[in-house]
Amino acid sequence: MPPLLSRAAAGLPVVVVLSVLSLAVVAGDHRFQGPVVLPLTAEHGLHLGDVLVVVAWAVCVGLVGRLVLAPGASR
Repeated sequence: MPPLLSRAAAGLPVVVVLSVLSLAVVAGDHRFQGPVVLPLTAEHGLHLGDVLVVVAWAVCVGLVGRLVLAPGASR
């Protein structure tokens, strides 16, 4: 298996677990969700805590992508 494909196979489960956990936090109801930043319907909207989760998710996925695409250490 080529090294890039091997690293991508290792990074994929990390991104999947991170995405599932982030979705659970965004879709769930918790006391730290903060005020509604963007109302979507009369009963639903994007909360401040959701924005922070999405930003954290994007940073983490970007870092995993960087690890996958980074050249291996020379031996």
